Formats: sequence, C-alpha cells, structure tokens
Amino acid sequence: MQYYYRISKNLTNNITLAHPLKTRIIGEAKIKTDKIDSRILAYMLKADMLPACYVPTKNAMENKILLRSRISLVRIRTQIKNKIHAIIDRNRDTYNSLLDNLTDTFGKTGIKILKNTKIKEVDYKVLTEHLDLISYINEKIKNIETEINKKALIDDDIKRFSSKEKLCSYAGLVPSIYSSGEKLYRGRITKQGNKYIRWALCEAAQISLRNSLYFRYHYNKVKNKKNTNSCNYCTC
Repeated sequence: MQYYYRISKNLTNNITLAHPLKTRIIGEAKIKTDKIDSRILAYMLKADMLPACYVPTKNAMENKILLRSRISLVRIRTQIKNKIHAIIDRNRDTYNSLLDNLTDTFGKTGIKILKNTKIKEVDYKVLTEHLDLISYINEKIKNIETEINKKALIDDDIKRFSSKEKLCSYAGLVPSIYSSGEKLYRGRITKQGNKYIRWALCEAAQISLRNSLYFRYHYNKVKNKKNTNSCNYCTC
C-alpha cells in the first residue's frame, strides 16, 4: 500500500485515501468487483461523502518502521528464549536447581551457568547457538533503540488528535457501546485502530501497576467496580 501511495503521490497532489472501516457500503455489497467498488468510491468522493484515512508523513512512517522492527526483533528473541527454556526443562536434573532462584535466566549469571554446565551434547550445541543468536539480536535491538531515542527527542507532538478521547479511540482502547431502547451497555474495548500503540499502552499500564502507587490505586477502584482482573479489563 505504501508503494502505490508513494507512486500516486508523484503523479498528483490530490489524493484521498479511503478509510476501510468507514466505507462499509462497499464491504457489505452482495455484488463486488474492483470496477464496481471504484465507481462507488468515485461517487462518494464527488459527493464529498468519502471518509478519509490519515496518511502519516514520511518522517512518521520511518519512525513506525523503526519501532515495528524493534517489536519484531524482540518477538524473535522471545521465541528463541522459549526454545532455550525447553532445553532447560529436558535437562532439569543436570542443572540441579542452579537456575531456580535467578530473577533473569538470561542475565550475566544465568548465561554463565547455561554455558558452563555440560548437558547432552546435541542440546548443548543447540543451546549455545541460540545464546549466540540472542546476543546478536540484543546488539541489533540496542542499535535500533539508539535511533529511536534520537528521534523521540524531536517527535512528541500529538496535536493531530484534538482530544485525549480521540487518541484513545484511535488506539482502540474505548469500550464498545450497545443500546437497546433507553438502556446503554458498555462492552469490551473496540480493538479498532492502531494495534501497535494499543499494545504499547497496555504494556505501559501493566508496568505502572507494579511501580506506581497512584496508578495502582485508581486501577483497584476500577477493578473493584468492574469485578474483573487486569487481563480481562485491558482485553489487549
């Protein structure tokens, strides 16, 4: 999509990117072809009824690429760590509880124990190779974080959103609403919008509960009122 938008932008400055969730008239049509969809979009645009989608600037897009690259590397690292945990479980008797009291299996002490403890030859070979991969990925993540930190110093403007409510809506963190007669029901969060910012905000919320008395107090108030746990309330 980015490629086609960039190519089109070079041809004309008058481009409207249709919002996919708000052009439901096309999605709900029983007869759908590219030709029919294009004609409907053209009519909606001509009548000034076509809901437009936000198009980030080139700088913002580059920032997104950096952030999502970091997320991807972290997830790959997590997959590798899970494979190492599987190796540890297969050799639990050899490690003899050496790793049980560590807060971080992949900290300096944990890595030293993993490398210095002789386990089955095949498992040890795979283990050390996985540890090398983690070390390499950590280096790449650190490099990306350096670039992110540089850009973060000059990129903290959220004036695109006129209110905090609209920012929450963009992140899909507002509750879904159903009405029947005079009654109004609120459900789980909509999860519409940017999944990456929703994930980041949910992660930040979980950390804040462990480190901030202020946020923990307000969370417990909501929790007691909703009678639910943190995962169900956040529903990320």
